[in-house]
Amino acid sequence: MTLYRFFALGTALCVSLGTVVADPYHYNNLLVGGKAIGYGGAYVALANDQSAMHYNAAGLAFQEDSTSASVNTMAFENTRFENVYTDGSDFERKSFTVVPGFIGISGNSGNWSYGSYFTVTDFSQERNDSRSTYEVPADDGMVGQSVVEMATYDFDNAVYKFGFAGAYQLDPALSLGLSLNLKYVERVLAQTSGAGINFNYPEMPVSSGFDASRRINDELYLLQPAVSVLYRGDKINLGAQYTYTHTVNRQFEDISIISAPIVTLLTGS
Repeated sequence: MTLYRFFALGTALCVSLGTVVADPYHYNNLLVGGKAIGYGGAYVALANDQSAMHYNAAGLAFQEDSTSASVNTMAFENTRFENVYTDGSDFERKSFTVVPGFIGISGNSGNWSYGSYFTVTDFSQERNDSRSTYEVPADDGMVGQSVVEMATYDFDNAVYKFGFAGAYQLDPALSLGLSLNLKYVERVLAQTSGAGINFNYPEMPVSSGFDASRRINDELYLLQPAVSVLYRGDKINLGAQYTYTHTVNRQFEDISIISAPIVTLLTGS
């Protein structure tokens, strides 16, 4: 490895060490790219197709011809929360989505490679409604009760990413990449929970209960410039990408309401 190759690769790897942190912009529910899906998204050091513009723009330099690609993604999620209701019943969340995960086009000219792409890194819609109905028998002076507990969870989550990328091939095994991405995030959450209780008094039934609701609207525009490097050797591949995320605009709204009426039974002589 010549001196300038060693310097370029070492500098990029050292810079990237400071970016190995957890934040809300790195995790994706949907994986991008056909080959990358097979590797579980671990594609930074292997990128050599259009999805390199998402994982490591330097990988564009290792494409042979101008090509375009489209990959669709199917996602299914099932989450069970145990013993949510008073009678021990569970609450289950399910979602099923098919979305266009990635579409891109790229080309090359001499040592330069370039391209643009659009991808959906997250897309889910949930509509869940659950309830539990049970009887509480009278005991030690406490009247019997008829109880209905309920919970709803409606969630819309979408993350779209559009970007341009370029790569320069320093030699047959080493390339550098640059990319500029615009990311749009929209999340809408509406959830409610509550209980209706009927006290079975002989004189007159009395109804009570409570209701809690919350609605969140979150909309973000993010600008993400990135620099990257990729070394593809005979026995080892090394890749790194440094991405800076700048929030261009954000609108966030959170509304929570709790209603818990108090009912007093009045009896006359």
